[in-house]
Amino acid sequence: MGDHLGVDIELADAIQRLRFEHPSVKCCVITSAHDKIFCAGANIYMLASSTHPFKVNFCKYTNETRLAIEEASAQSGQRYLAACNGATAGGGYELALACDEIVLVDDGSSTVALPEVPLLAVLPGTGGLTRVVDKRKVRRDLADTFSTLAEGVKGKRAVEWGLVDAVVPRSKFADGIAERAKALAVRVRAAITHQCLVGVDPVLMLTGPIDATHRILERAGMTMADIDLYEVNEAFASVVLSWARVHEPDMDKLNVNGGAIALGHPVGATGSRLITTALHELERTDKSVALVSMCCGGALATGTILERL
Repeated sequence: MGDHLGVDIELADAIQRLRFEHPSVKCCVITSAHDKIFCAGANIYMLASSTHPFKVNFCKYTNETRLAIEEASAQSGQRYLAACNGATAGGGYELALACDEIVLVDDGSSTVALPEVPLLAVLPGTGGLTRVVDKRKVRRDLADTFSTLAEGVKGKRAVEWGLVDAVVPRSKFADGIAERAKALAVRVRAAITHQCLVGVDPVLMLTGPIDATHRILERAGMTMADIDLYEVNEAFASVVLSWARVHEPDMDKLNVNGGAIALGHPVGATGSRLITTALHELERTDKSVALVSMCCGGALATGTILERL
């Protein structure tokens, strides 16, 4: 039991190091070096006989590891793929549940299971059923049935119930995981749903974002109230202030991390900076829609609606 807990603490450390020391890593594959077994979790019979404080600490540390995986995915864009190359039970399946996708080998015997109820008459202690229902959206009746099956669920049935994302034959497993990991690493995070370009009085060229916002909202069939975040380029402070005077936005949604005066106005890359800032803030706050606008040379201005996927 102590060894198992130590492994979980080491895994949590590895996840944090990958996230903060190797941000260029976009997809991490969690699998087993042992053939026909992914992870069976803790020795639940030994856990049943352990002291209550040990059980509390065990559940705390193991769940901290899973939360670290989910946070790395949600906040840093590092996706996790559970490549279940064999039996996946108890804490092993809960580890897989923390990942963005689960792929199970289809060899006629490998299953996923949460056997705590039939074997110990207790519910999984680190969020297993919660993740099954709330994260994977498994029907509650199927989740209840699943939690009573000590032998677990395998093959196409596991996919149909939503317990895994895919099953792959053992002969194609390595290639299938590699392809899935590549696809997960380049997962589309957002889409530009509407764009516009307007021209304004060249004498008053800095008013362009005002007109661009009118145009893009009309084109998208939206109002200012439909927007979760506004990024208006602060070429000068007066650009944003005049825009705000006309459109009367919720100022708590406007340039929330600072404008160009604070963050910079990179030559030839301002549009990229605005879009990137908007996307990261949408993900950080779990919002959906951003409006981005900037004035350009020649009395032009752009408007863009960005939506998370």
